[in-house]
Amino acid sequence: MKNSIIHRLIVICIILCALPLIALLLVATAGIFWIYLLMIAVPIVILTTLAILYIKKRMIEPLGILIRGANNISSGDLSHEIAYERNDEIGRFVSAFDHMRSELYEQQKQRILKPCRME
Repeated sequence: MKNSIIHRLIVICIILCALPLIALLLVATAGIFWIYLLMIAVPIVILTTLAILYIKKRMIEPLGILIRGANNISSGDLSHEIAYERNDEIGRFVSAFDHMRSELYEQQKQRILKPCRME
């Protein structure tokens, strides 16, 4: 999942960077083309690169943390805490997911401690 999201972001950014260049080729004369290129295309490339890095840091990495936690839970290991320090929307989601994991872990420990009664 992570690779496909990043791949799509890169494709979108390339398209967004190519559109101003195509427009410049159609509009600009040969003498001032490089000035337009520096004024328009370079900031767009920088901004899209920063957008990709921001999305990767704030969305993709927390999803990776959740995936690893979900894999631990699905294998029956409820003892590993799912830690994410931010208090944004994704942070609250990770916190709720970890709270669910800890509740299941407590229930699992209680079941182990209580012997089954046969009636």
